[in-house]
Amino acid sequence: MSPKFVYLLTLFSTLYLPIHGQIVNSDTLKIKENTIVYIAENFTNTGFHFNDGKLHFQGNFINDGKMDSLSLGTTFFDSSTLDIQSISGNTKKVFFNNLRVNLTSPTAEGVLVPDGYVIKVNDSIGLIKGNLRLQGETQLVQSHVGSSKNTGVGNILIDQQGTSDIFNFNYWSSPVNKAGSFAVLDVLFDGTDAAINPFHPQKVALTSALNGSPTSPITLSSYWFFKFNNKAFDDPNGWENVVPTVPQNPAIGVTMKGSGASGGSQNYVFSGTPNDGDFSQPVSPDHFSLIGNPYPSALDANKFIIDNVGVMASGSGLFFWDHFGGGSHETKKYEGGYSVYTLAGGTAALAHPSVSQTIASGSKVPKRFIPVAQGFFVLANASGGNFVFNNAQRAGVTETSGKSIFTRANKNEISVAPKAINNSIQNTTADVLPKIRLGHEGAEGFHRQLLVAFEPTTTAGVDLGYDAEMLDVFSTDLFWYLNNKAFVIQALPFFTEMQIPLGVVSSVDQTHRFMIDALEDFVGDVYLIDFETSLSHRLNDGPVEIQVPQGQYVNRFVLAFTQTTLSTDENAFLSNNLRTFYLKQSGNIVIENNSNLDINKIQIYNLNGQSLVNVQENLGFQSSEINIPFSSYSTGIYLVKIMSEQGTNTFKIVKN
Repeated sequence: MSPKFVYLLTLFSTLYLPIHGQIVNSDTLKIKENTIVYIAENFTNTGFHFNDGKLHFQGNFINDGKMDSLSLGTTFFDSSTLDIQSISGNTKKVFFNNLRVNLTSPTAEGVLVPDGYVIKVNDSIGLIKGNLRLQGETQLVQSHVGSSKNTGVGNILIDQQGTSDIFNFNYWSSPVNKAGSFAVLDVLFDGTDAAINPFHPQKVALTSALNGSPTSPITLSSYWFFKFNNKAFDDPNGWENVVPTVPQNPAIGVTMKGSGASGGSQNYVFSGTPNDGDFSQPVSPDHFSLIGNPYPSALDANKFIIDNVGVMASGSGLFFWDHFGGGSHETKKYEGGYSVYTLAGGTAALAHPSVSQTIASGSKVPKRFIPVAQGFFVLANASGGNFVFNNAQRAGVTETSGKSIFTRANKNEISVAPKAINNSIQNTTADVLPKIRLGHEGAEGFHRQLLVAFEPTTTAGVDLGYDAEMLDVFSTDLFWYLNNKAFVIQALPFFTEMQIPLGVVSSVDQTHRFMIDALEDFVGDVYLIDFETSLSHRLNDGPVEIQVPQGQYVNRFVLAFTQTTLSTDENAFLSNNLRTFYLKQSGNIVIENNSNLDINKIQIYNLNGQSLVNVQENLGFQSSEINIPFSSYSTGIYLVKIMSEQGTNTFKIVKN
């Protein structure tokens, strides 16, 4: 049966389609409210499928078209003869308003969804009898507001790949629960044979020894199950052992090491009730917590940050542990560090200064979408509060898309040359921000990457959600110097005359290399200005090497976008008709208007781009001298922008 168009007009009606073979909708199939439809065989949709009634699939469902609902319909998978029903189709997307799994065969397994699909459910899921098996990177997204609406005794089973290395950590969270919480031993299963045995993974075995082992099922060491919940960053007792049988809040993150299985990567299966709706995790003032994505779908980090910016500490982002080497359980021999993500973008990890640094840089740059079961750190502000998760933060974005990166430690993914950080795949945002990724290497060759993004709504100060402090300043390092602190990410409004202060730390007298790692949606010249030598270096032409003596320098280097440099004893810049300077005796900035030009606007900025004085009226100045009070501002270098009938002139002045 292949209907060109089916529209069910009769309310309170029941339609049975007990056909042999399959039914194919190639145009529009609408099932109205209070209408019940049973499809006994396979159903393929290549057109438009609209369900506001009760649709019972008793065969397989293949979606090659579009689906919708007015938030009324319920779709049932309830075969009485099949042990496994499947969802498939070329679109790799399906949409249900409500979803029910209720296979009544005595040996029923459930509904199988192959790798790479996104199942969207507007409202509730009822796993009445049978499980929902999400293979590979298939994800489940629910979009209603409020608390969970999921019911039933069945489970979802969802895959995620972590490290198999016995020495390296995964930072996990659980996308499923048992009675509202999760115990590691209740939800974590060995997914080694998931492809051939999708519905019955073996529960992981545990040992109290330091090392797991590649048995069948795999054996994990319970010694390495830890949480860091609501503790100060330097708390020596911050890490608490997690008993595998003790329930945890769904928003909590947990650490784990691998079994030692070959290949570097291990497939795990989480089994339980799908997490859905609102979750929160309280964090005390100025405390850190390891939390994690609690959903069986990706989490939009931008939406999470926006929802939680009121509780996030100034200068903090989302911190992801990346364990990329070491081969030891001894902490000081770990090779790993924290990558960071903010609304400005992400930067890769650099090995923590207190550990060995054979491999000093990770190769994974956090993206906008946080994968299934990924744990990460947050830092609360001086007031503390609840970090919240909700369904509006969920997104169906797979890791294979390149927009979602799981920071597991996979030996096959380690960048042996730290500077070869892959930034070819960028974040997908509503408004793509121009970005510069600035690279730095000292004599040891360890690669630091800084990120600056240009966003007109940000300021020259610390912007919540955008700017991130550096947790791991090396003895030889580079950082953005902002508010007398070291930052790894910052966002600024862009203008060509701006100069962005840099800090450099040099452990010994040595050569420092500065370079552009990547320009993202940014076109223009990028200069490194060295005030010590009064030289400007165009980084677009390639890396620049500069000798830097031992010490810390926070006033020597800036990133700039025009080549002009300024010596500290210079107090004026000239044009044909205008001259400006700071007059110390009066405390005024003086503008000499030698040709009596009509001046319409005067703006004064600091070198971070912060507007300090903005004379916006159409004043039509024709005076030969204009005085602007400036004594209340600190000593430093400032930019004076003058808009006149001649055009725009920009001057740098020194207030000393």
